[in-house]
Amino acid sequence: MTTASERLWVQLEERYPIGPVRQATALTGGEWKRLWRLECRDGAYVAAICHPTTTVASVAYEHRLLRELQAQLPQIPAPLVACDGSTYFVDEGQISTLLPLMPGTMAEDTETAPAAARFLAHFQAVGLSLADPGPRPGVPAWREWNWYADDWPQIAAMLATKPSATDTVGRRFWQSCGEWAAEIAARRRQIGEERAHFQRWIADLGKTAPPTMGLVHDDYHGNNLLFADNTITALLDWDNCHPDWLLFDLSNAMWEFCHDDATHSLVVSDAQHFLQEYVDADGPLPAPEFALIVSFIRCRRMIEILGSLR
Repeated sequence: MTTASERLWVQLEERYPIGPVRQATALTGGEWKRLWRLECRDGAYVAAICHPTTTVASVAYEHRLLRELQAQLPQIPAPLVACDGSTYFVDEGQISTLLPLMPGTMAEDTETAPAAARFLAHFQAVGLSLADPGPRPGVPAWREWNWYADDWPQIAAMLATKPSATDTVGRRFWQSCGEWAAEIAARRRQIGEERAHFQRWIADLGKTAPPTMGLVHDDYHGNNLLFADNTITALLDWDNCHPDWLLFDLSNAMWEFCHDDATHSLVVSDAQHFLQEYVDADGPLPAPEFALIVSFIRCRRMIEILGSLR
């Protein structure tokens, strides 16, 4: 009996000039895709099956952007073109595509932070040189996000429960959060106030002094960067790339590469070095916007907290 993955290999062999698939190895790390490394007669590739919630419109948008970016940045893994000229296909409701296998290893070490800062500057500059792609289907900009409006009443109610809760939501919270549950619940007022604060702050910023708009990767960290010989060789995982304030990417990248895991705090000296590397690489953000970086870091952390609680 043919498995789903074997069926995919056959389809890829028929659609792309890659020759027979000789070996397939599942890859880890893809949050919104299932990934395999394929060893084929004509080389090595990466096969990807998109998350079931991903739409054709979103994939087409992403692939168009990747091709435009790769024309100026070889570190961008644009999808391969099939024999019929397409870059993806749909089978039984699943969207699949074939990607190049990019060189390098994951840039997890803090020693890679300078290269990450420089490449972010280059990526943002190239993104600004492209024609406005318009909003991405299914991926709202953070500046227009609804802050889990539909989920917030349940989140607030969940945080107000006690360890002895018998309802499904309360029991799930106390069991899944383990030793952290009590501290999280004790901060429920702070969580609500921070959520309300950043809702207002983002809206006011957009009206009074909107930061620079451009293309954001939206998940710029070490696990999505490949590194070799002190340079970035690939930027992976484009599932959420969309136009937004560039500060979202710069602030998130600074946090990812410059925070202390033990204290969950930003290492100021590392952050200053990261920002200087970005500036020296001609990062496009104007210096006055740097004053907003810490607020953007706090805002993104709040978004992640809410996402983990919903």
